[in-house]
Amino acid sequence: MVATWKIRPQRIGADRPNEIMLAADACFLKDGVEYWLPKGYCCNGASIPYLVQPIAGSAFEPSNEEAAWPHDAGYLTHTFSRSVTDEIMRQLKMQRELAEGASQRIARYRAWKMWFGVRCFGMFAWHNGPKELEELHRIKKMITEREDWEKFRSFWFVSAVV
Repeated sequence: MVATWKIRPQRIGADRPNEIMLAADACFLKDGVEYWLPKGYCCNGASIPYLVQPIAGSAFEPSNEEAAWPHDAGYLTHTFSRSVTDEIMRQLKMQRELAEGASQRIARYRAWKMWFGVRCFGMFAWHNGPKELEELHRIKKMITEREDWEKFRSFWFVSAVV
């Protein structure tokens, strides 16, 4: 599997504390297939526990944040399995680290740390509760009100994994 950005996310502040919002649509590719994230979608950045941030970086550090967009959305939609969603995040994290000038070895290590964290603790966030289901409904409603809503279909309206 290969994941990369077609249109990188641009963010603005959100109405709720500790959240960021997409300022424009973003698109990542998984094996050449486009998956769109809509303008107005909010996420909490990389969910990095406060005590681990000195080692892993902050939730809103650009290389962590960028990889968090499709990861948070994937945990919400269950379009892919948890392991595939985590792998997408790892690959996008590594690409951002390389783009920022990290060596291959350092980029691989930083991406592995992030991946390892979500593999160990992501199970607690994988199952959607009432709050997450309400958020998913809000996003789907926002998408269907757009004229170009069909480009979002493959990610937001297909639940391949439960």
